[in-house]
Amino acid sequence: MSDLVSPTQIGHGRIREVLARAVHGRRHHAYLFSGPARVGKGTVARAFVGAVLNRPVERWEDLGSHPDCTFLERDPEKKLIGVEGMRRFLRHFAATSLLGGAKVGVIIDAHDLSPEAANALLKTLEEPPGNSLIVLLTDDIGRLPETIRSRAQNFRFLPVPVAEIEAGLVRRGVSKPEAAALARLSSGSPGLALSFLADPAAREERERHVRAFASLLSAPLAERLAAAVALAADADARSVRGLLDVWGAALRDLLCVKTGNERSVAHSFALPELRDAAARRTVPALVSACRALRDGRRALGENVAPRLALESIALTL
Repeated sequence: MSDLVSPTQIGHGRIREVLARAVHGRRHHAYLFSGPARVGKGTVARAFVGAVLNRPVERWEDLGSHPDCTFLERDPEKKLIGVEGMRRFLRHFAATSLLGGAKVGVIIDAHDLSPEAANALLKTLEEPPGNSLIVLLTDDIGRLPETIRSRAQNFRFLPVPVAEIEAGLVRRGVSKPEAAALARLSSGSPGLALSFLADPAAREERERHVRAFASLLSAPLAERLAAAVALAADADARSVRGLLDVWGAALRDLLCVKTGNERSVAHSFALPELRDAAARRTVPALVSACRALRDGRRALGENVAPRLALESIALTL
C-alpha cells in the first residue's frame, strides 16, 4: 500500500487521493504545498515523492543517494536561498534519468528564495524538462512570487480537525484519553501531536511557553519589553516564528475563554492562567494582539531582526 493512502497518515485525505492518482496518471510538472508548520504538508510531500520514485521516504535525507532526486533548502548560515544554490539544483534536470523514471527536485521553505533564485526557477517552470517533477514547500505562501505560484499546482494544507488527529493517533496505538489530549494540544497540526507523543520534553516546553505567555499578558510594559529582549537572545527567525505560533494558539484560547467557549480551549492545563489573562483584556485588544503576531511573522519574513519583531509585539500585547 502506498504511504499516500496508508491508514497511518493523519489528515488531508482529499489531497492524498489526488496525488495518488497523479502518481500513475497525468502528473503536473510542479506542485506547491503551503500551510502552517507541522500541519502535515512535508509528510504528504515525502509520501508523494516516494511513490513517484517507488522508494519509501521517511526523511528528505533518505533521498541523498537517489540519482534521480535532489533537494534544496536554505543554508542555516544565510538568510535566503541564493541563485548559485538554485543553479546547482536546476542542473539536476539537465541530465537524463539514470533509472528511467522521473527527475525529481524538492525545495524546502521555498519562501526563502532570493529574487535571483526565484527568477532562475521561473525559467525552468515556464519550460519544464520532460518527465520532471518539482515540489515546493512553504509555510508562507505570500512571500512567493505570483509568477511561481501560478506555474505550479497548488495544495493548501489547512489545520486538521481535532477529532481526525485523535482518531489517527488511536490507529497508531495511542490510548483514547492520551490521543484526545495530544490532539487538542496540537492546534490542528498532526506533526506537533506526533512530536509531543515521541518527545515528552517538547510537550513540557509547549506548556511552559503557553503559561509564560499568559503571564506576559498580565505584566507591565517594561517587563514585556525585557522578556522580548531575553527571548530574542541567540534566537533565529525560524525559532521565533515557532514561538509566535504558540502565542497565536494561546491567543485563540484566550478568545475562547473571553467568549464563554472554554470547551474549545486547546491548552486546558493552563485554564487558570488563561482566565486571569482574559479578564485583563477586551476582545478588541486580543484581536489587536493577533494582528500584531501576524505582522511580526511578516516582518521576520522580510528579514527584520527577531528582537525588533518581538519588541513590536510586546508593545501591542
